[in-house]
Amino acid sequence: MVVLVVEIALAGVVTSWIDNLWTEDGSAQHGRVLAVDIEGNAYLAASVSGGGIDRNINVVKYNPNGGRSWKQTYTSAGSAEDYVEAMALDPFGHLYVGGTAAGSGLLLKYDTAGNLLFSKTLTGTVSSMAVDDAGNVFTTGSLTTMYDSTGALRWTGNAGDRIVLSREFGLYAFKNGPSSFDCFHYNYDGDLLWEQTFDHSRTDKALALAVDSLGAVYVGGYADQSGWRAILVKYTHDGILQWDHVFVGQA
Repeated sequence: MVVLVVEIALAGVVTSWIDNLWTEDGSAQHGRVLAVDIEGNAYLAASVSGGGIDRNINVVKYNPNGGRSWKQTYTSAGSAEDYVEAMALDPFGHLYVGGTAAGSGLLLKYDTAGNLLFSKTLTGTVSSMAVDDAGNVFTTGSLTTMYDSTGALRWTGNAGDRIVLSREFGLYAFKNGPSSFDCFHYNYDGDLLWEQTFDHSRTDKALALAVDSLGAVYVGGYADQSGWRAILVKYTHDGILQWDHVFVGQA
């Protein structure tokens, strides 16, 4: 049995609690993704294996005082390995969990009480996800996809590693290749507005992505420039490379 210790600091007061999350004998766990809603409820999802069972996905909700509100375990049909990679909340308190199940992409939606509203098998894998104000969910991995709040597929696009939504401008993502990375921008209808490749050294890798209020895109990562160096890249709203900075010292 594995014991999880959680500590949260709120308004200068530190609250700690201990919870026996996973009870499978001899199990191995990976607390992979975490989300917090506007009411202070915390959600944790992890892949669990051991005790003679396949790897499953545990999803747990805690109230602001650290008490467990609910716990759900997802197990795909047959003998399978299920992994969690991403999590997001919509404005209505619904929880979305993305990952892989039996080698295919997986999308789960839970209501506020922990009831599973739908499970979707996707093509390929899911590495990142985001949800808009209407409850539409966007995933990226082997493909970039949009599903509406009922789980209906609306469109698909390029593969990606990380995804960010802008309320005003749409969806942004990046995808790492062997020695460079691509950054691309979709509107909410799934139209690819631009795609740019950053390839300025022997190896360029993206790790993080952010969008400002004007739709400019910032990508952080590292590059092999006589040693590994941290880099920061800025694209304009139209996808034009405005500047890139290499930071002194090792990344």
